[in-house]
Parts: sequence; structure tokens; C-alpha cells
Amino acid sequence: MIQTIHEVEFELTDELAAEFARALVGREMFGGWQRLLPWALAVLLLGAAIVVLGLQGWITPAVASVLLLILAFPVGIAVVRRRSMHQMTMWATMLPFRGADRTVRIRFSHERVHMETSADEGGGAWNELHELVIFPEFWLLRFVTGVQIALPRSVLSAELDAFIRRKADDVRALVHEG
Repeated sequence: MIQTIHEVEFELTDELAAEFARALVGREMFGGWQRLLPWALAVLLLGAAIVVLGLQGWITPAVASVLLLILAFPVGIAVVRRRSMHQMTMWATMLPFRGADRTVRIRFSHERVHMETSADEGGGAWNELHELVIFPEFWLLRFVTGVQIALPRSVLSAELDAFIRRKADDVRALVHEG
């Protein structure tokens, strides 16, 4: 029997799932708004140049309209793609909980982390911990087996914080801000 050192329990609300999805899609998949800033500035400058060229008569209004339409197409695709990824991530987070109890229980021992829900259970050994990503609202433990455990910051005590950091340091897992 594995001795539990720390145990946390929380309710996975729609708001918490949305926060997970927002952080994972925004920061992890697309690199956050900082990575998109150069592209947004380039699109704005190019659009402004097209409008100025059209107003000065260097290109016809029809050509300017077509160029602006061509410029708007990838922007629209990027917006739709980001929104779709957010929705899919949120649905994937909530899918196991549809019509079920949304209580999540996570147990920490010296050997492993174990997560239980009404629909599933799983976890990983500390020596399989690959990465600890610290987001403003939650921590994400990623294991080499593909298991990911999200832990809201609201349930983290100072002792559990120190315990997880120590375990991550022991196995030389990557620890970084999300």
C-alpha cells in the first residue's frame, strides 16, 4: 500500500476547464500573444499601405479591395483556428465529466501521483515526471507516459508546493512558467 503524503480534492467547474483550455491553447499551442504581435503589426502595416496606395490612385479601388480581401483571409483562418482549438480543448477536458460527478481527487506519495475522478483514474510515478508548467491559475504536471495532471493553484498549500518542486528537482524535470 502506497502511503499518501498529500491529498487534494476539487470540483472541475466549467470556468476552471475554460481556464485550462485558455492557458493550454493560448500559451502552449500558439506561444501566447507575444508571438503573434509581429504578424499582427505586419498585417496592419500592409493593410494600411494598401489603403494609402488605393487612396493616392496608385492602384485601382478594385485591386485594393481584392488585396485587402486576400490579406483578411489568413487573419480570419487564424482567428477561427484559435477559437476551434480552445473549444476542442475545453470539450476534451469536460468530456469525461458529462452527466457525472466532477470531483477530482489527487493523491501524492513519495513514489507517485494518483488522480481519481468518477469516470477514470490514472497518474504517474515521480521518476516519469517530464515537466512541471506553472501557470498563474494552475500547475500542470506532464509525465513521459503522456499523462497530464492539472492542479488548480487554489488547492496548493505551501507544503504541497514545496513537495512537488522538490520531487520535480529530484528527477530533474523541466520546471518553468507557462
